[in-house]
Amino acid sequence: MEARYFKTFITSRDISYSYFHASPSIVTNSSQSQTQKPYILLVHGFPFGSIGWRQHVSFFRERGFGLIIPDLIGHGESSKPKDAWSYRLSLICKDLIGVLDHERVEQVIVVGHDLGCGVVSRLANYHPERFLGFAFFTVGYRPPDPSLDKSSLNLFPTQTTKTIGHETPGYWTFFSEDDASKIIEEHPDSYLTLMFAKDPEVWKNHLGPKGAFRDWLMADRRADMWIDKEVGFQFNFPRIQTYGNVNTV
Repeated sequence: MEARYFKTFITSRDISYSYFHASPSIVTNSSQSQTQKPYILLVHGFPFGSIGWRQHVSFFRERGFGLIIPDLIGHGESSKPKDAWSYRLSLICKDLIGVLDHERVEQVIVVGHDLGCGVVSRLANYHPERFLGFAFFTVGYRPPDPSLDKSSLNLFPTQTTKTIGHETPGYWTFFSEDDASKIIEEHPDSYLTLMFAKDPEVWKNHLGPKGAFRDWLMADRRADMWIDKEVGFQFNFPRIQTYGNVNTV
């Protein structure tokens, strides 16, 4: 992802978005008429930024598609507001529509991964007319759920244990604790190797169970990673904590 393809856009709420932009190619078909492939909006998950899509860029560009790949707020080179309410999905959706408007792109195909699937779900609800199609990886479409609050989130460990045999959301609890950011800053290598651990058993035992993430960092443990360490640091992890009592739908 060459630096010359990155742009910056300031939204109507004064949020700065960094994003990769490549225009679609003009394709001449067998009848000698010219057509243009659509844009694809790629929405990354956690803890990635736009760089998480780096290995997909050449694939789509070689086939003529245009690409818009933003760093969501809290990630990469985009703004990192400290106000948790700034991260409401409805506001993020408005921001992304602002990017499309800025590029004069009327309709796109949108693809979400992980956390990005929540954003894509709300884009489908709030702005369906702007999209040619929707794709979800890791997490499927989720409709708005007004009943979702901190108490219901506390039931997730029990639900995931019943469904797949072990806890998965323990790291949510850690991120919402007051000293989480300080601990991460004091143990960056330990944090990085856990987030990008090569062996899935590491996540099963040290990321999902409640309290396990903290124990891993405080012991300054390490794991083999599936990505290069230098690339991992380029993801520039979010600088705010997750607030469990905020309705971000």
